[in-house]
Amino acid sequence: MVESTKRYQAVLNGHGEPGDTAPQGSCRTPMTTEKSLRCRGGVWEHTYRAKSMSSMHTTVTSSVLPAPSGFELASFCFLSATQIHRIPMRQQINLVRWLLIGGTATVVLAAEPILVAWTTDKSVGSGNVVGGSEYTYGPDGPWQAIAVDVGGESEFSAMWPTGGGRSMILTSPAGGNYTLTKSTTATNLSLDNTFAYDDWGSFEAMNESTHGAGYMDRVGIRKVSVDNSGPITFNTTVYVMDKWQFRLPDGSNHSTGVGILGLGPMLNPVDKPDGTPPGILEQFKINGDIDSMSFSIHMGSVPFQQRGSLVLGGYEQNRALGPVGVFKYDRAPLLSLLDVRLGTAMGASPLAIEGEESVWQGLGGNKEGEDITKLSGYKEGSAVVFLNPATPYIYLPLGTCEAVARQLPVTWNSKNGLYVWNTQDPQFSRIVQSPTYLSFVFSDRTATNLTIKVPMQLLNLTLEPPLAPVPTPYFPCKPLDSAEGVWVLGRAFLQAAFFAVNLEQNVTFLAQAPGPDMDQRLVNKILPGDVSIKTNPIEGFEQSWQSKWTALEGESNGTSGESIGGQGLSNGALAGIVVGVILGVAALSSAAFWCWRRRRHAKEKSNGGDAAEVEDQSNLAEKVVYSGNGDLREMDSKTAPSEVGHPLSHEMEVTEPLQEVSSQPQYYELSAQEAWRRSQISNARASSESR
Repeated sequence: MVESTKRYQAVLNGHGEPGDTAPQGSCRTPMTTEKSLRCRGGVWEHTYRAKSMSSMHTTVTSSVLPAPSGFELASFCFLSATQIHRIPMRQQINLVRWLLIGGTATVVLAAEPILVAWTTDKSVGSGNVVGGSEYTYGPDGPWQAIAVDVGGESEFSAMWPTGGGRSMILTSPAGGNYTLTKSTTATNLSLDNTFAYDDWGSFEAMNESTHGAGYMDRVGIRKVSVDNSGPITFNTTVYVMDKWQFRLPDGSNHSTGVGILGLGPMLNPVDKPDGTPPGILEQFKINGDIDSMSFSIHMGSVPFQQRGSLVLGGYEQNRALGPVGVFKYDRAPLLSLLDVRLGTAMGASPLAIEGEESVWQGLGGNKEGEDITKLSGYKEGSAVVFLNPATPYIYLPLGTCEAVARQLPVTWNSKNGLYVWNTQDPQFSRIVQSPTYLSFVFSDRTATNLTIKVPMQLLNLTLEPPLAPVPTPYFPCKPLDSAEGVWVLGRAFLQAAFFAVNLEQNVTFLAQAPGPDMDQRLVNKILPGDVSIKTNPIEGFEQSWQSKWTALEGESNGTSGESIGGQGLSNGALAGIVVGVILGVAALSSAAFWCWRRRRHAKEKSNGGDAAEVEDQSNLAEKVVYSGNGDLREMDSKTAPSEVGHPLSHEMEVTEPLQEVSSQPQYYELSAQEAWRRSQISNARASSESR
């Protein structure tokens, strides 16, 4: 026997099933009722007990349709048409399936994943028209959100999808467009305002200041559809927010105008007083709309016109590339971050680094982070992070964003606590157009490393008022000294990362997401027992970005090269030219010196001189000396050098072998010796002539 609380929307004739609608205040007793029934706001609510099949009052309350007993199957075969009609349709389908395929067989799940519409989508079927490219959100994007109808209002509300259990809808004072007094389906639940915040951790990262009240209201999720089907509607708990602000370092506040749609279960008892329905995904599974309590998200990119992806009960395989990391899910998708690196996918790097280089600075001395990492069983020095589309930036421990910034033409803005791109620096355009990336290395639950690359193009976003007086490009890496010891990877990261959650197995899937030129859509289910998913080849990553990248010529060795197809010479090319010129000048100087020496010898020969000069002593292995009569003689490398011919009366005879000379040229010492020998020769010549 199973007890639960269920809300019924009854139709006027008294017949109805969960989810049926009824005019406000027009409740009549449904046929499948029990005691403890009451009418509230035109909605039937009662506590019931699941009964046997023979009583014809069976109501399924668990998230999975139970296997019927043999008695129930046998009874079903002898029911009249009138009796069968009184059984909820989903119960009838379940019984027929089990009669056809046998009690021990596996039920074939027929529901299809739901592709949710985004605010940037254009017309996607009757009742699903959203808006188009102008429906984007800042002031730190541009971002796209999902479109949700609340309370029967004609205008949709923009919301960030998360896997938490709380949903926040914004009123006009909070920057939204929801009006509580216009809703015909809102019911005050008198929930504690203390809990009116995102339970996926954006509170600390964004320094939120909130105020709201808990209501139950009718919500509709707009979906991608070609069959003119309307939004999927359901009752859910929402916090109606009249204040939701984010405090900046300078003390000012701002709002985004976008709420939060929590898809997951409501785990906190304060969120689900008596009479409230279960979480959104749980409702969808109970109603047969999806096969499992699961979802997947890829934020996409507004500047590159790549629509986002939110799939309930499944995922788009083309959004996931290469290896998949599988992580535990503990009320949020928690991950172990091992490293952050800078690199270039192809061509030369425009950065002053060689190849791919780590910029990870560990936990920045954060004691809480060290404790959380240790308690989680992760590698020492790694950080516990979680994914949250409700936060805009990449929040990392102190030191790492700073290390990245030292390699980029960015300037710290103390007003908003962000790095702003220096667009006047020539390196700016080279970096944000090149295949340079910021990569994140994770360790999954099998201690297998997974790398997610975020191209620099996606890290060139725009600040708008009130975060900046005029549109200003910025780099969305934000240092955070977390009081909780955990950090957040928000929308900036999720532009290049795909993740999915299967709440029935408590697992999170993470994979590389493609760029704008991705493959065609391929939607797969996530079944209740799935602990793995299929992906497209990882080679699709570079292919999906190739048309947007301008690779630099040369090797990826930290020196910038010439842009392929570009104009002008790079620093590397100029350096090569300078070196070539220097070597050329040196060669010409050597040739000129050799010619001068030859002329000098010829002149001395014509003057009858009997002295000769010795070549540079930096190479004693082979010496050629000239005698006064013009004979050539090769000197033994082990024989100490001496003057050719008869030594002069004032010269000292060399009796000790010459010490070995370093292989490196000693230009100063040789030049002095050369000058000394020449002076000796000149003195000897002058003395001979005087005699």
